[in-house]
Parts: sequence; structure tokens; C-alpha cells
Amino acid sequence: MTLTPITYFYNVFQVTSLLLEAERRKLSVLQKELQVALEEGGSIKAKEHQKQELLVAITRIQAQHDHLDKEYREHALGALLSANTRGSGKVG
Repeated sequence: MTLTPITYFYNVFQVTSLLLEAERRKLSVLQKELQVALEEGGSIKAKEHQKQELLVAITRIQAQHDHLDKEYREHALGALLSANTRGSGKVG
């Protein structure tokens, strides 16, 4: 079974959309944890340590999200260009 460019694009879109949504959820949870940590009482040193850990995690997840988004856009463009080239009868 050969995948057409549109089928391939659709499959990549589905997988990437799920991954992006999972990364968005992780980011949202960590941002809420950071907000709660900053509002809670406790030692300043412990709060600062927790804040730094959460900021590192947020930064990492944001970078993963951005990377997935970039990959998705590149694959989408490639699939569309491939479909356009094949549909026009051009050899690619």
C-alpha cells in the first residue's frame, strides 16, 4: 500500500496535533504549579529552587512544542508541494 501525499500529510498532522496538544497541557500544568508555588508560603530559598526547576521544565517543554510545530509545518509544506507537483504532471 502506497501512501499518497495527502494521506501522509493527514497522518503526520494527526500525530503532530496529538503531540502538540500533550505539550500544551504539560506547559499549562507547569505554569499553574509555578503560580501556586510563588503564592504559597515557605522559605524563600525553597521557593526559589522550586521556581527555577519549574522554569527549566517550562522552557524545555516550550522548546519541544516549538520543535514539533516546526516539524509539522515543514512536513505539511513538503506534502503540499509534493501533491502539487504530482497533480500538475511535473516530474519531481
